[in-house]
Amino acid sequence: MLTILTMREKIYSFSSILLLFLVLMGCNKDEPVIEKPIVEELVDEEPVDEEPFNEEPVDEESSTNTVLEFNGMLTGRQEADRLGLRFASADFHTTGFYAPPNTTLLLDVKKEANANVQLLIGTYSQGSNWNSQPTEIPLVVGLNEINSGDVGGMVYLRYFDVPEKTVKIDFSSGLLPAPVFKKNETTATEWSTMLSKLKASRFATLIGDKSIVVVSNEKASEFKDQDQNRLLSNIDRAITAENEISGMDGSSAIHKPISHKTLFVEYANTDFYMFAYNYRTAYNFQNGIQFVLDNEKFSKDGWGPWHEVGHSRQMDAWTWNETIEVTVNIYSLAAEKEFGIESRLKKSDAWSAIKTYLALSDSDKDYNAKGRNLFVRLGMFYQLQLAFGFEFYKELHKKFREDSPSFSNDNDRMRLFMVYASTVANADLTEFFKKWGLKFNDAQRAYDEISALNLDLPTSDPTLLTD
Repeated sequence: MLTILTMREKIYSFSSILLLFLVLMGCNKDEPVIEKPIVEELVDEEPVDEEPFNEEPVDEESSTNTVLEFNGMLTGRQEADRLGLRFASADFHTTGFYAPPNTTLLLDVKKEANANVQLLIGTYSQGSNWNSQPTEIPLVVGLNEINSGDVGGMVYLRYFDVPEKTVKIDFSSGLLPAPVFKKNETTATEWSTMLSKLKASRFATLIGDKSIVVVSNEKASEFKDQDQNRLLSNIDRAITAENEISGMDGSSAIHKPISHKTLFVEYANTDFYMFAYNYRTAYNFQNGIQFVLDNEKFSKDGWGPWHEVGHSRQMDAWTWNETIEVTVNIYSLAAEKEFGIESRLKKSDAWSAIKTYLALSDSDKDYNAKGRNLFVRLGMFYQLQLAFGFEFYKELHKKFREDSPSFSNDNDRMRLFMVYASTVANADLTEFFKKWGLKFNDAQRAYDEISALNLDLPTSDPTLLTD
């Protein structure tokens, strides 16, 4: 039920209210046409039977009363369309509040009429279904009385407007403060205390410059002794590296870095190991999320999270079906390089398999053949970087964004990639693509368009390069 009343404004900082609470507790374009998530290898383990969660009774004194202010932001789809990306990123603000199930919430919206403000209750993929969705509730100016529903969950706010605009909301009653670690603001002692005293909120959130990490209180407590500032800095470094190779250099408005943060969610099931989809990346609670929460794992063995973030950087115009799990690793390799790690292609000796494939006769080579090893396929993309430098993919992304070419199927995507790659490399890559066995209906059209560019051949054969 929604009602509109007048309410005296009560402005408190969230941190002050949280401190008071702890003292009282006794302590100092449309969606992409994709029907399934981008998933990594399934975990071959028996599902774990968890104890059902018994909600603790809500003490009226533990509800908080605070006013927060939020800036407007573009929708996730608007940003994805600007950058030519397949997936939208997290286009909502964290509030630091938890809504218990079946609870009446009072929120007072202090904003001119017709503001596009939504309350989200729950986190994407937080439950046991990979595509679980938050409950979306439109808010009106004035007092909103809302039932949190049977599930409840962490509370977020969507406010779609220009960044200069703000909306002020009084979270009047019914909500519980949840543990929130803010990079370079929260201390280790404060974090530990919040995790201990705010268990009724069930979840905990870590916030970096470019990231939001939402996990269960149990999982956050398991990793509470990690250096959280270092962890969030490392996550931000990985995202920055992936933005950079995507050509998000701010050289013009269209190339500004994505304005939304990347959401990392603990997924409460074992059917998928890790996956990415609109608005989130998600990680199996049993043996996936530790690669996000453990500093050493993330910075030295974080291929999984780097890979999932990479899915949110893939461009639709040159990602055909057989490369969904291939071009994503252009970004994984960029994050790997950021942490000074030897490339996975070299470390896993993928080059031996790549050389074996390239040695096949032309009639036996088919890049898109079913069952082709993903790291063999990655070799084609990585050889272009080895041949034409780290700037190659930066410029390729920018060229696609600036031209915004039309495409309607995977034949178009392959043709565009071949022509644009030749343009950016300033070299006729016909023989390179033929040696890689790129065979499809419009292949000859692609070679004709490359020929029309009147480019010189590469000074050396890129198919001979390894790292």
